[in-house]
Amino acid sequence: QSSILCLTFTNKAAGEMKQRLEKHGIIDAKINTFHAFSKEILEENFMESGLGRDTKILKKSSQTVWCIRNTDKFNFDSNYLELGHNQVRIYSAILEAISNFKEEMISPDGVQQHIDENLKILESRDPEEDEVKEQTKFFKKLNEFNKVYYAYQAHLKEKQLIDFDDMITKTVELLKKDPVILSNYQKKFQYILVDEFQDNNFSQLEILKLLGKHGNITAVGDDDQCIMKFQGAYSGIFDDFKSSYTCDTVELSQNYRSNQNIVKLANQLLDPISKRVKKSLFSAQEEGELIKVIRTATDNGEVEFTVNTIQKIIGKHQEERPKVRNLQRP
Repeated sequence: QSSILCLTFTNKAAGEMKQRLEKHGIIDAKINTFHAFSKEILEENFMESGLGRDTKILKKSSQTVWCIRNTDKFNFDSNYLELGHNQVRIYSAILEAISNFKEEMISPDGVQQHIDENLKILESRDPEEDEVKEQTKFFKKLNEFNKVYYAYQAHLKEKQLIDFDDMITKTVELLKKDPVILSNYQKKFQYILVDEFQDNNFSQLEILKLLGKHGNITAVGDDDQCIMKFQGAYSGIFDDFKSSYTCDTVELSQNYRSNQNIVKLANQLLDPISKRVKKSLFSAQEEGELIKVIRTATDNGEVEFTVNTIQKIIGKHQEERPKVRNLQRP
């Protein structure tokens, strides 16, 4: 069996990596997403992890339903959290926050300790100060959130469920707790490749540090493409990696997907960003059409312009049946 482990962020990326390696005759490398690989570790060591193939994953929709059904049990203080007619929206935000805390390996006890320490400090200050009032309100609200976090974790334990984030965090906990299991995987995978490195979060980096004590790690990523911050992507992951290993940095400057005008515009937009690692990006493709920046007065105007533009493109190139892709911020 291959001693090469390849990890990436999405199933699509894992599939593409597998296809490319197969073209070069490499068929026995272990290629997986972080979550699928972590779930495999938990299942292979079910005696120690307490999780097996029959363990069910609680989906996002089921999490929200559970929150709504248990609202009365949370005993919220209406001075700091009033659900009103926004239950779904508020619980979705709370569940997203729970996910972020888990990705940072912060338990409900850790959150509560942070709340108690800060409220104690605030009690020693003048309660009439605007800053004190604002911070006190914030930590009181956070305390209401933590009621849900505590209850949610208790529910998962009671029903022997896990959520998406638990695949990672429980794997980290298992590898830290059991040196024999950790050693087995360290010996099994002597070389580790991580793709889309910029999209990984703190807990995923912890798995790398645990498995990659040998230092044979190749991390491929681009901090300019860090698009998963809303899912907890760790913005300082490259600096953390460099401080953890003695490594060489290889800059891949050529862009194979875009024409020259797109790459030039990308450079113009990215270069002014402070603390950004400077890169010399270029494209060997043709110059391409000039990029148009359109500003409309209203959202409806933006929709109308987009629809009209698509209709013009289709009308102009009807015989070619053009494919048009429209990207938007959610």
